[in-house]
Amino acid sequence: MLRNVSNSVTKLLGTHSRHGCRATATTATDPTIQWLCKPLGCHRLFSSLADTPHEIPDNISYVEDAEDPSFFHMVEYFYHKGWKVVEDKLADELKGKLSPEEKRKKVRGYLTIIGPCHSVLEVSYPIKRDNGEYVMINGWRAQHSHHRTPCKGGIRFSTDVCLDEVKALAALMTFKCAVVDVPFGGAKAGLKINPKEFSDQELEKITRNFALQLCKKGFLGPGIDV
Repeated sequence: MLRNVSNSVTKLLGTHSRHGCRATATTATDPTIQWLCKPLGCHRLFSSLADTPHEIPDNISYVEDAEDPSFFHMVEYFYHKGWKVVEDKLADELKGKLSPEEKRKKVRGYLTIIGPCHSVLEVSYPIKRDNGEYVMINGWRAQHSHHRTPCKGGIRFSTDVCLDEVKALAALMTFKCAVVDVPFGGAKAGLKINPKEFSDQELEKITRNFALQLCKKGFLGPGIDV
């Protein structure tokens, strides 16, 4: 029995790749897999896999086999893989006098809204260093989801930070808040500097000026973004 369960789980997980596992529609008919998944409330998974009601967008489908994919595309890719798993279950649990088709459309609407990064701001501003020199500071603030406000997320100081990374971290913040039911949307900021090259006073000046830039553009406030 244990060997049968082990074999069925292996088939359920499918073929391994560098980014995870891929389930296949052929597992839908395996009675042991159905028995394993029924207590978890995911027995409708198989109809989703077989009928493919939702397809991963073409622009991120390359992630599965890519050597060095975009960070944000990786987050989007696994979001859409999760979508394929939960869509049927969410539609089944949706209350109200709606037809199955209307429930599915509503669920797809919610999932469509949550997926993309809603707002991104890129700023460049000067600061005066302790020695009197002026340098330009480049930074980004991404607000991934406004489904619950305000948005929340910290600031990353690094010479390697980029817009793609900031958007990905903002998306992950949305999902982290949702998992623990913290009433915030996800956000993240990045400043392209090496913090070790600046004094404490300069870092304070950089951070305060960045916050001022966000305020000017309506990106900061107690009901908007913290």
